[in-house]
Amino acid sequence: MSIYQTIKKYFLFLSVFFVFATSAHLIFLYFVEDSIRSPEEGGTVNIGFIGAVPNLNPAVYGTDPIGDYLLRFLSRSLLHFNVETKQMEGDLTNCNLGKNFSEIKCYIKNDVVWSDGTPVTKEDILATYDMLQNGTVNKTAKKLLEGITIEDQGEYIRFSGKADVLVLDMLLYPIIKKETVDKIKDNNYSISDSLSTGPYVFEKRENDTKTNSEKISFIRNEQNKNERIYIGRYVFRFFHDKNELMTNKDSLNIIFPNNTIDSLSSARFNEYRFIFPEYISLFLNVDNIGSELRSLIL
Repeated sequence: MSIYQTIKKYFLFLSVFFVFATSAHLIFLYFVEDSIRSPEEGGTVNIGFIGAVPNLNPAVYGTDPIGDYLLRFLSRSLLHFNVETKQMEGDLTNCNLGKNFSEIKCYIKNDVVWSDGTPVTKEDILATYDMLQNGTVNKTAKKLLEGITIEDQGEYIRFSGKADVLVLDMLLYPIIKKETVDKIKDNNYSISDSLSTGPYVFEKRENDTKTNSEKISFIRNEQNKNERIYIGRYVFRFFHDKNELMTNKDSLNIIFPNNTIDSLSSARFNEYRFIFPEYISLFLNVDNIGSELRSLIL
Protein backbone atom coordinates (compact mmCIF):
# COMPACT_ATOMS: atom_id res chain seq x y z
CA MET A 1 0.00 0.00 0.00
CA SER A 2 1.41 3.39 -1.00
CA ILE A 3 1.83 6.30 1.38
CA TYR A 4 -0.86 8.19 -0.57
CA GLN A 5 -3.40 5.40 -0.02
CA THR A 6 -2.46 5.16 3.67
CA ILE A 7 -3.00 8.91 4.16
CA LYS A 8 -6.24 8.73 2.21
CA LYS A 9 -7.57 5.94 4.43
CA TYR A 10 -6.40 7.83 7.51
CA PHE A 11 -8.35 10.96 6.52
CA LEU A 12 -11.35 8.84 5.60
CA PHE A 13 -11.25 7.30 9.07
CA LEU A 14 -10.99 10.75 10.66
CA SER A 15 -13.92 11.99 8.58
CA VAL A 16 -16.10 9.05 9.63
CA PHE A 17 -15.09 9.52 13.27
CA PHE A 18 -15.81 13.25 13.08
CA VAL A 19 -19.28 12.64 11.60
CA PHE A 20 -20.02 10.03 14.27
CA ALA A 21 -18.81 12.28 17.10
CA THR A 22 -20.76 15.26 15.78
CA SER A 23 -23.93 13.18 15.43
CA ALA A 24 -23.53 11.79 18.94
CA HIS A 25 -23.03 15.29 20.32
CA LEU A 26 -26.13 16.60 18.56
CA ILE A 27 -28.17 13.65 19.79
CA PHE A 28 -26.91 14.33 23.33
CA LEU A 29 -27.89 17.99 23.07
CA TYR A 30 -31.33 17.10 21.76
CA PHE A 31 -32.23 14.44 24.29
CA VAL A 32 -30.31 15.58 27.37
CA GLU A 33 -29.77 19.32 27.37
CA ASP A 34 -33.16 20.06 25.82
CA SER A 35 -34.83 17.87 28.43
CA ILE A 36 -33.17 20.00 31.10
CA ARG A 37 -34.64 23.15 29.58
CA SER A 38 -38.05 21.56 28.98
CA PRO A 39 -40.05 21.39 32.21
CA GLU A 40 -41.52 18.16 33.46
CA GLU A 41 -45.26 17.99 33.97
CA GLY A 42 -46.88 17.23 37.29
CA GLY A 43 -45.70 17.78 40.83
CA THR A 44 -47.07 19.93 43.63
CA VAL A 45 -46.20 23.49 44.64
CA ASN A 46 -46.93 24.52 48.25
CA ILE A 47 -47.55 28.21 48.90
CA GLY A 48 -47.75 29.60 52.42
CA PHE A 49 -49.84 32.51 53.68
CA ILE A 50 -50.43 34.19 57.01
CA GLY A 51 -54.09 34.80 57.70
CA ALA A 52 -57.51 33.33 57.07
CA VAL A 53 -58.63 31.56 53.92
CA PRO A 54 -60.06 34.25 51.61
CA ASN A 55 -63.48 34.37 50.05
CA LEU A 56 -63.28 32.46 46.76
CA ASN A 57 -66.53 33.79 45.39
CA PRO A 58 -65.53 35.17 41.96
CA ALA A 59 -68.18 37.86 42.26
CA VAL A 60 -66.12 39.64 44.95
CA TYR A 61 -62.99 39.86 42.82
CA GLY A 62 -61.12 43.11 43.38
CA THR A 63 -61.84 43.36 47.10
CA ASP A 64 -59.02 41.25 48.58
CA PRO A 65 -55.49 40.79 47.11
CA ILE A 66 -55.08 37.21 48.34
CA GLY A 67 -58.55 36.22 47.19
CA ASP A 68 -57.84 37.80 43.80
CA TYR A 69 -54.57 35.90 43.63
CA LEU A 70 -56.25 32.54 44.12
CA LEU A 71 -59.15 33.35 41.82
CA ARG A 72 -56.74 34.01 38.97
CA PHE A 73 -55.81 30.32 39.04
CA LEU A 74 -59.45 29.37 38.53
CA SER A 75 -60.87 32.05 36.27
CA ARG A 76 -60.42 33.98 33.07
CA SER A 77 -61.68 37.37 32.00
CA LEU A 78 -62.37 39.25 28.78
CA LEU A 79 -58.85 40.68 28.83
CA HIS A 80 -55.73 39.76 30.76
CA PHE A 81 -52.38 41.34 31.47
CA ASN A 82 -49.56 39.52 29.69
CA VAL A 83 -46.67 39.47 32.18
CA GLU A 84 -44.12 38.91 29.40
CA THR A 85 -45.20 41.60 26.93
CA LYS A 86 -46.49 43.93 29.69
CA GLN A 87 -49.62 44.55 27.64
CA MET A 88 -53.36 43.97 27.92
CA GLU A 89 -54.39 41.16 25.59
CA GLY A 90 -57.50 39.17 24.74
CA ASP A 91 -58.33 36.31 27.09
CA LEU A 92 -61.82 34.84 26.69
CA THR A 93 -62.48 37.43 24.01
CA ASN A 94 -60.72 39.54 21.45
CA CYS A 95 -61.60 43.18 22.11
CA ASN A 96 -61.50 46.20 19.84
CA LEU A 97 -60.71 48.97 22.32
CA GLY A 98 -61.41 51.88 19.97
CA LYS A 99 -59.54 55.17 20.06
CA ASN A 100 -60.37 56.41 23.55
CA PHE A 101 -62.07 53.38 25.18
CA SER A 102 -65.50 55.03 24.88
CA GLU A 103 -66.72 52.10 22.78
CA ILE A 104 -65.24 48.62 23.28
CA LYS A 105 -66.34 45.62 21.22
CA CYS A 106 -65.54 42.15 22.55
CA TYR A 107 -65.84 39.00 20.44
CA ILE A 108 -65.88 35.62 22.19
CA LYS A 109 -63.15 33.24 21.07
CA ASN A 110 -64.35 29.98 19.54
CA ASP A 111 -62.30 27.63 21.70
CA VAL A 112 -63.05 28.84 25.24
CA VAL A 113 -64.87 26.37 27.47
CA TRP A 114 -65.71 25.74 31.10
CA SER A 115 -64.10 22.93 33.05
CA ASP A 116 -67.05 20.67 32.18
CA GLY A 117 -66.40 21.16 28.47
CA THR A 118 -69.38 23.44 27.76
CA PRO A 119 -68.64 26.64 25.83
CA VAL A 120 -68.42 30.08 27.38
CA THR A 121 -71.36 32.08 26.02
CA LYS A 122 -72.46 35.69 25.71
CA GLU A 123 -75.16 34.85 28.26
CA ASP A 124 -72.44 34.02 30.82
CA ILE A 125 -70.69 37.34 30.17
CA LEU A 126 -73.88 39.40 30.23
CA ALA A 127 -75.12 37.69 33.41
CA THR A 128 -71.77 38.35 35.12
CA TYR A 129 -71.76 42.06 34.32
CA ASP A 130 -75.46 42.50 35.06
CA MET A 131 -74.88 41.11 38.56
CA LEU A 132 -71.82 43.32 39.12
CA GLN A 133 -73.46 46.43 37.74
CA ASN A 134 -76.95 46.13 39.20
CA GLY A 135 -76.42 43.98 42.29
CA THR A 136 -74.85 44.66 45.68
CA VAL A 137 -72.36 41.79 45.88
CA ASN A 138 -69.34 43.90 44.82
CA LYS A 139 -69.41 47.62 45.52
CA THR A 140 -65.99 48.16 43.92
CA ALA A 141 -67.11 46.66 40.62
CA LYS A 142 -70.47 48.45 40.82
CA LYS A 143 -68.67 51.80 41.15
CA LEU A 144 -66.37 50.96 38.24
CA LEU A 145 -69.33 50.11 36.00
CA GLU A 146 -71.25 53.31 36.70
CA GLY A 147 -72.20 55.02 33.45
CA ILE A 148 -71.28 52.00 31.33
CA THR A 149 -73.82 50.60 28.88
CA ILE A 150 -73.40 46.90 28.14
CA GLU A 151 -75.23 45.56 25.10
CA ASP A 152 -75.50 42.33 23.14
CA GLN A 153 -74.82 43.22 19.53
CA GLY A 154 -75.09 39.75 18.09
CA GLU A 155 -71.53 39.04 17.00
CA TYR A 156 -70.03 40.99 19.88
CA ILE A 157 -70.72 42.62 23.24
CA ARG A 158 -70.38 46.40 23.34
CA PHE A 159 -69.25 48.44 26.35
CA SER A 160 -69.83 52.16 25.91
CA GLY A 161 -70.25 55.38 27.86
CA LYS A 162 -66.85 56.37 29.28
CA ALA A 163 -63.74 57.64 27.56
CA ASP A 164 -61.35 56.55 30.29
CA VAL A 165 -58.43 54.11 30.33
CA LEU A 166 -59.68 52.87 33.73
CA VAL A 167 -62.55 51.27 31.85
CA LEU A 168 -60.10 48.49 31.02
CA ASP A 169 -60.16 47.42 34.67
CA MET A 170 -63.74 46.24 34.29
CA LEU A 171 -62.63 43.79 31.59
CA LEU A 172 -60.35 42.02 34.08
CA TYR A 173 -63.16 40.70 36.28
CA PRO A 174 -63.68 36.90 36.21
CA ILE A 175 -66.47 35.72 33.96
CA ILE A 176 -68.92 33.49 35.84
CA LYS A 177 -71.20 30.86 34.34
CA LYS A 178 -74.82 32.06 34.22
CA GLU A 179 -76.06 29.20 36.42
CA THR A 180 -73.43 30.07 39.01
CA VAL A 181 -74.47 33.73 38.88
CA ASP A 182 -78.00 32.62 39.79
CA LYS A 183 -76.64 30.68 42.79
CA ILE A 184 -74.65 33.71 43.96
CA LYS A 185 -77.76 35.87 43.76
CA ASP A 186 -79.67 33.29 45.80
CA ASN A 187 -76.86 33.08 48.40
CA ASN A 188 -76.43 29.44 47.45
CA TYR A 189 -72.89 29.57 46.08
CA SER A 190 -70.19 27.02 46.90
CA ILE A 191 -66.68 26.95 45.45
CA SER A 192 -66.84 23.16 45.35
CA ASP A 193 -69.49 23.14 42.61
CA SER A 194 -68.21 26.15 40.68
CA LEU A 195 -66.91 25.63 37.16
CA SER A 196 -63.59 27.08 36.04
CA THR A 197 -62.24 28.60 32.85
CA GLY A 198 -58.76 29.06 34.30
CA PRO A 199 -55.77 26.71 34.19
CA TYR A 200 -56.82 25.03 37.45
CA VAL A 201 -59.97 23.81 39.17
CA PHE A 202 -60.83 23.63 42.85
CA GLU A 203 -59.99 20.23 44.37
CA LYS A 204 -60.63 20.39 48.12
CA ARG A 205 -60.39 22.39 51.34
CA GLU A 206 -59.21 20.72 54.53
CA ASN A 207 -57.62 21.29 57.93
CA ASP A 208 -54.08 20.06 58.53
CA THR A 209 -53.83 19.21 62.22
CA LYS A 210 -50.10 18.44 61.97
CA THR A 211 -49.17 21.95 60.91
CA ASN A 212 -52.17 23.73 62.43
CA SER A 213 -53.05 25.22 59.06
CA GLU A 214 -55.91 25.16 56.61
CA LYS A 215 -55.25 23.98 53.07
CA ILE A 216 -56.90 24.62 49.73
CA SER A 217 -55.75 22.68 46.69
CA PHE A 218 -56.21 23.28 42.97
CA ILE A 219 -55.52 20.72 40.25
CA ARG A 220 -55.04 21.19 36.53
CA ASN A 221 -58.09 21.97 34.43
CA GLU A 222 -57.91 19.41 31.65
CA GLN A 223 -60.20 21.55 29.49
CA ASN A 224 -57.72 24.44 29.53
CA LYS A 225 -55.48 24.28 26.45
CA ASN A 226 -52.69 26.50 27.74
CA GLU A 227 -49.61 24.47 26.82
CA ARG A 228 -47.42 26.35 29.31
CA ILE A 229 -49.22 25.01 32.37
CA TYR A 230 -47.08 22.22 33.78
CA ILE A 231 -47.62 22.03 37.54
CA GLY A 232 -50.11 19.33 38.50
CA ARG A 233 -51.33 20.73 41.79
CA TYR A 234 -51.08 23.89 43.90
CA VAL A 235 -51.63 23.66 47.64
CA PHE A 236 -52.28 26.96 49.45
CA ARG A 237 -51.62 26.70 53.17
CA PHE A 238 -52.93 29.34 55.56
CA PHE A 239 -51.26 29.76 58.97
CA HIS A 240 -52.58 31.77 61.89
CA ASP A 241 -49.36 33.70 62.47
CA LYS A 242 -45.74 34.06 61.50
CA ASN A 243 -44.48 31.60 64.12
CA GLU A 244 -46.60 28.77 62.77
CA LEU A 245 -45.50 29.53 59.25
CA MET A 246 -41.84 29.68 60.26
CA THR A 247 -42.14 26.34 62.03
CA ASN A 248 -43.31 24.76 58.77
CA LYS A 249 -41.33 26.85 56.29
CA ASP A 250 -39.28 23.89 55.05
CA SER A 251 -42.45 22.29 53.68
CA LEU A 252 -43.21 25.37 51.55
CA ASN A 253 -41.94 26.26 48.09
CA ILE A 254 -43.22 29.83 48.01
CA ILE A 255 -44.23 32.24 50.76
CA PHE A 256 -46.74 34.90 49.78
CA PRO A 257 -45.63 38.46 50.65
CA ASN A 258 -46.80 39.68 54.02
CA ASN A 259 -45.73 42.74 56.00
CA THR A 260 -45.31 40.60 59.12
CA ILE A 261 -42.60 38.52 57.47
CA ASP A 262 -39.46 40.59 57.95
CA SER A 263 -36.97 37.72 57.72
CA LEU A 264 -37.28 34.07 56.91
CA SER A 265 -33.82 33.11 58.17
CA SER A 266 -33.64 30.45 55.49
CA ALA A 267 -31.21 29.98 52.65
CA ARG A 268 -34.02 28.34 50.69
CA PHE A 269 -35.87 31.60 50.12
CA ASN A 270 -35.03 34.85 48.41
CA GLU A 271 -37.36 37.82 48.07
CA TYR A 272 -39.01 38.46 44.71
CA ARG A 273 -41.84 40.93 44.22
CA PHE A 274 -43.97 38.95 41.79
CA ILE A 275 -47.48 37.97 42.83
CA PHE A 276 -49.33 37.14 39.61
CA PRO A 277 -49.95 33.40 39.18
CA GLU A 278 -48.60 33.82 35.67
CA TYR A 279 -45.24 34.76 37.17
CA ILE A 280 -45.12 31.48 39.06
CA SER A 281 -45.52 29.67 35.76
CA LEU A 282 -42.66 31.73 34.40
CA PHE A 283 -40.55 31.04 37.47
CA LEU A 284 -40.87 27.34 36.88
CA ASN A 285 -40.93 27.01 33.13
CA VAL A 286 -39.11 29.81 31.34
CA ASP A 287 -35.35 30.04 31.10
CA ASN A 288 -35.15 33.82 30.74
CA ILE A 289 -36.48 34.34 34.26
CA GLY A 290 -33.12 33.13 35.48
CA SER A 291 -31.68 29.96 36.96
CA GLU A 292 -31.46 31.45 40.45
CA LEU A 293 -35.20 32.02 40.57
CA ARG A 294 -36.04 28.64 39.05
CA SER A 295 -33.87 26.87 41.60
CA LEU A 296 -36.11 28.08 44.43
CA ILE A 297 -38.59 25.40 43.50
CA LEU A 298 -37.11 22.98 40.98
